Amino acid sequence: MITLPIGFAAAFSVALLFWLGTLIGYMISKTSTRESWLAGSTLALSVILAAFGVLGRERVNGPRRTSAVMSCGRIDERTPADAIIQRIGKPSRVVTEADSRGPGAEAWVYEERRCVVHLLDQRVDSVEYE
Repeated sequence: MITLPIGFAAAFSVALLFWLGTLIGYMISKTSTRESWLAGSTLALSVILAAFGVLGRERVNGPRRTSAVMSCGRIDERTPADAIIQRIGKPSRVVTEADSRGPGAEAWVYEERRCVVHLLDQRVDSVEYE
């Protein structure tokens, strides 16, 4: 369902009522000034309807994404590092965590997949998903 902002709905209602009034007036008395008012109000109503179509389509479809986001999938603890490379490829970058977690600790950052695989002695210790 498409929901309208209240300001847009009010502008559309006023334009539609004005157009209907102008149309009825034109049908009752055919004068040149009525023709110009009818043409102008028809143009205004067309612009508002076109804006409604564009705004409605954007709201229904939502924002467009430029690229698909991949995930790391399910990665079990103690999985060897070689199996991770075979399954999801090489990481975007490797960060050593020897200072905080001890020798042999690394973090493999997969930026496109939005996850970080923490390794200890070339085996998965934990995985952080964004």
